[in-house]
Amino acid sequence: MRKLARFPLATVALLALSCGDKPEDGIRDDVALRDFRSCSELEDHIKGQALEDMNAQIDELIKGIYYDSRGGGLPTVPGAAPAGAPVPAPAPPEARDFTTTNTQERDVDEADFVKNDGSRAFVLHDRQLVKLDTWPPESTRIAWTQPLEGYPMEMFLEGNRVAVFSRVNLSPVLSRAGVALKALPCPLARNVGCADGLKITVLDVGGPDPSVTYELYLESGYVSSRRVGSSVRVVSTGGLRGPQLTYYLDSYAHDRESLRRAYERLRSRNAGIIKSSSLDDWLPPSVEVVDGRPRTLKPDCASFHASTAPTTLGLTTITALNLARPDAGVLFTSLLSPADEVYASRQSLYVTMRHYWRPGARADQEHTYVHKFDTASDPLRIRYVGSGGVPGRILDQFSLSEDKGSLRVATTQRLLGTVTNGVHVLQAQGGRLEQVGFVAGLAPGEQLYSSRFLENRGYLVTYRVVDPLFTIDVSDPRQPRQVGELKVPGFSTYLHPIDQDHLLAIGRETTETNGRVRVIGLALQVFDVSDFASPRLMHKQVFGTWASSSEAENDHKAFNYFPARGVLAIPFSDWTQSRADGFQSTLELFRVSLAGGIVPAGSVDHSDLNRPAAYQGYPWPYSPRVRRSIMMEDFVYSISMGGVKVSPLENPGRTLVALPLPDPLPAFP
Repeated sequence: MRKLARFPLATVALLALSCGDKPEDGIRDDVALRDFRSCSELEDHIKGQALEDMNAQIDELIKGIYYDSRGGGLPTVPGAAPAGAPVPAPAPPEARDFTTTNTQERDVDEADFVKNDGSRAFVLHDRQLVKLDTWPPESTRIAWTQPLEGYPMEMFLEGNRVAVFSRVNLSPVLSRAGVALKALPCPLARNVGCADGLKITVLDVGGPDPSVTYELYLESGYVSSRRVGSSVRVVSTGGLRGPQLTYYLDSYAHDRESLRRAYERLRSRNAGIIKSSSLDDWLPPSVEVVDGRPRTLKPDCASFHASTAPTTLGLTTITALNLARPDAGVLFTSLLSPADEVYASRQSLYVTMRHYWRPGARADQEHTYVHKFDTASDPLRIRYVGSGGVPGRILDQFSLSEDKGSLRVATTQRLLGTVTNGVHVLQAQGGRLEQVGFVAGLAPGEQLYSSRFLENRGYLVTYRVVDPLFTIDVSDPRQPRQVGELKVPGFSTYLHPIDQDHLLAIGRETTETNGRVRVIGLALQVFDVSDFASPRLMHKQVFGTWASSSEAENDHKAFNYFPARGVLAIPFSDWTQSRADGFQSTLELFRVSLAGGIVPAGSVDHSDLNRPAAYQGYPWPYSPRVRRSIMMEDFVYSISMGGVKVSPLENPGRTLVALPLPDPLPAFP
C-alpha cells in the first residue's frame, strides 16, 4: 500500500491565501453563517457585498484595458451586466412487493418525475400529471390527467398528497398579487418556454379527481429536495433582485487613460445606485396561493444567513412544508450565496458551496464549504448547527454521508499542479464542523468518478487508465484509513449495495491499445468486499458499444434493483446498424445473484410508442428514450415519453399492456 500524503488544513489555507491578491480572498478555516439582528443590518450587508462585487467587476474591466494583447486596449464588444428498497404494501388489491425511487439514504425520499405505491403510479409527462392505476397489471390504465402550470420537473408522493416542483413564468402571479414586475427576460405573455421561477404545487389525489390544495411561487431555480415522512425541504437558488447596474460604456475613447476614467465614472454611478437602494429592491418576492387567492409573503430578516467566507452575492432558499398540513404554510431559511450540492440524512440537511475567488484573484486552490442544519428537532423548522470546510471539490451528493453524527466527505483536491483524492470526517463541535480525521493522497493524478458510504465503510472509484476501487474504514472518525484497493479496467459511476459485503456497480468498460484508452461499452460489475482489505471482482457483464449509454450511469434514480426478485432494470440507448434509423432505446433487465452472476434477462422496446411528430414545434426536446421503470411482484413497468408498457419479468419481450401517454399540451395556451 502506498504511503498517503497528508496536508493539514492550516497549510492548505496558507498556500491558497498566497495565491490571492487580497487577504479577504483567502480560504477561511473559521467559516460560519452569521445571522442578522435587524432588517437594517441585513440591508447593510447586502449593499456592502454588492459594492464589493461591483468594484471587482469594474477592476477587471479596467485591467483589461492595459492587458489587451491586441494593442490599444479597446474593448470590441460591450460587456453584459452579470446578472429504494422494496416496500411492503398492506394487502391486495395492492402489490405486496414493489420498487420505489432509488435513494441514497433509507427513509429519506428524493423527488423524481415518477412516483408510485402498491396500486398507483404518478408520472410527470409534458405539462401534465398523469395518474395510472397499476394493479392488477393487466388492467393498467390512465385514471386521469391534470394540467400543470409551467414545466414540471420532479415530485413527491406521500399518502394522498403529491407535491410537484415546476419551472414557471412568474409574471402572471406577480401581477395578480400586485407585486411590481422586475425587468426579467421573460415576456408578460403566457409563454411556458419562459421559466424564471419555481412553483410548488400540492395536490390531493385521494379522490376520483385531483384537487390543488396549495401553491407557492419563488423567484429562484430548483436545486434539490428531500422528504422525511410528511416533512419536505426544498432547496432553490437564484440572484437577489437588486437595482439595475451598468458595466458597459455608451461610447469608447481611443486612449487607455480616457477609458479608465470612463469606467471610474461607471463605478461611481453604480455605487450611488447601490447606496440609495432599499432592502425591498433586493429581496425577491414569494407568493402563496390558497383557495385561489394569492398572498405575498413578507421576508423574515431573522431567517437570513450570510457566510463569513468569500462569496458571490446570491440567494439560496430552503423551503420547509408539511404535506399533512400544507394549508399551514411554509417556513424559509435563506443563505446570501448560491449553493452547489445538497445532502440529507434523517437528522440533518447539508448544503455545500465552493470557495469563491473574486475576479482578479489567482485561484490555484479549490475548497468546499459545508453548512449543517438540524431537521430532526422540529418537523417543519430547520436550525443552523455549524459550518466547516474541506480542501478540494466534491463530485455529487454521494460524496457526503452522515453516520452517528460524523459527516464523511470525499473530495478531489488540486493543489500546486497535483491531483489527489481523499476522505475528510467532520463533526459538529461548538457551533463549527471541525475536521476530526482524514485520509488523503489517494490515486495521485486521477479524479473521483463515484463514491459511496455505507455505515462504517466507504468506497471510492477513481480513474485515469484503470478503475481503482478503494475501501475506506471510517469506523473510527478520528482515524479513517484506506484498507484495500482493487484495479480493474474501466470505471464505475454509481455503486449500489446488494448487501453488507457486495456492491453492484454501473459504469464503462475501457481497453488500452498502444497507450490509448478507449471506451468499448457499458459495464455492470459485482464487487465482493467481505474481505475489506482485499476487495475482488466477482462478476462482470459488458454490453452495448462505445456509443451506448444509460441514464442510470449518472442518475441513480434510473437504477432500479429489485432484491425480492434479484432483478436489475436500467434504461439503455445505443446507435446500431440493426435498425433503420440506427438508434435504439430499451429497458434492459438482468438477473443478479452472487452465485450466478449478472445474466441478461431480456428487454422492453418502446419503438412502437415513439411519436416525435406529436412534439414538432414544442419548446423542449422530445426524446424517445426509456427513462424509468417500476417493478411490482413479477411484472415490470417501463416508462418513456411515448408511453408505459407492462411486461412479465420472466419474459419482458412480451407486452401485456402498451399504454400511450397523452399528447403534449399546446406550447402557447
